[in-house]
Amino acid sequence: MTNLEAYMAYNSNELTGNLSLELYNIDPSGQDDKAVSAGLGMIDKSLAPSFSQGDTQETISNGLRSALFNRGRRILSDNGIEYKTDESGTEIRQVIC
Repeated sequence: MTNLEAYMAYNSNELTGNLSLELYNIDPSGQDDKAVSAGLGMIDKSLAPSFSQGDTQETISNGLRSALFNRGRRILSDNGIEYKTDESGTEIRQVIC
């Protein structure tokens, strides 16, 4: 499965997927062998706002948001990537051991 496909399994917006992966220097066409791209998709989906327009709506519960966020963070952590949030924004950085 490519990085973009893995990301889109949790966040179906292809444009957002390409932008998010590019932001973290991940090749969208590369293989997501360690599920890092899927983890980023989970986190991005958990942070995305619910929306409603006409007959179309997309909402997820707070419980599901929390589960997606926590699972995404665990995937990153399992791969030596530290995910931090603070008042200046979100930072994802590789932990060098």
